[in-house]
Amino acid sequence: MNVPKIKKLLAADLRYYLPRWLIFGVIAGLIGGGPVISPNANGTMPEGYFWHVILWQHLPIGVVYGLLSGLMFVGLQRSWNISGSRWKWWVNVLGSTIVVKLVLFGLMLLI
Repeated sequence: MNVPKIKKLLAADLRYYLPRWLIFGVIAGLIGGGPVISPNANGTMPEGYFWHVILWQHLPIGVVYGLLSGLMFVGLQRSWNISGSRWKWWVNVLGSTIVVKLVLFGLMLLI
């Protein structure tokens, strides 16, 4: 069956994939953002400290993680997986999540 390949616009790919990656990044940032460590020596937290850390640390890191992973995924899809192969799609998903997580982890170690 000869089906012509129609090149999708970059904007269409970004509109389709980026919202999903941003949701994934926010969920990953909230769940896997790391522990909230008490600033006090006796182990007690000030009122509202937990939500302050969640809102101002874990959530923005999750958004950046989702955005960078989504952009890397779309770039890999458009350059390496033009044919739409399913196994390449999964390699792109795993590769973009792992590479971006390692880059962000390395940047957090430097800061």
